[in-house]
Amino acid sequence: MAGGATEVGQAYYTFKAMENWGKKASGLEFGNVEKFETHFSKHGSEMKQALNKNNYSITDYLNDANHVIKEGQFVSEMNGYIKLVGGEGSAKYAFVGLDRTTGNITTLHLKSVKELAKKAPSLGLKP
Repeated sequence: MAGGATEVGQAYYTFKAMENWGKKASGLEFGNVEKFETHFSKHGSEMKQALNKNNYSITDYLNDANHVIKEGQFVSEMNGYIKLVGGEGSAKYAFVGLDRTTGNITTLHLKSVKELAKKAPSLGLKP
């Protein structure tokens, strides 16, 4: 694995050891370490920028995904949770997708109001 593999492993296994699976306030997991690392590599920098953080680790990414699940709104059309995070230029939402079979986290990334209005009309958002 790339640099930070130790942190990935620690975050993943700490996360995997949590109890009360499936409850909104508990920690959920990614399908596996490789998916976790891939999604962090793909979306970590956009989350860092949107959250206006100087540093953003893979542990932050996991914690933020669980924060969105705990504090956000479930969107049934997308089988995930959203939470407004702001963003430069236009409002952005953090989106945490969940696997429909396992309930594992599949991703954490940003969605625009326009994207959410199209994919989840039940939210009533206007682009």
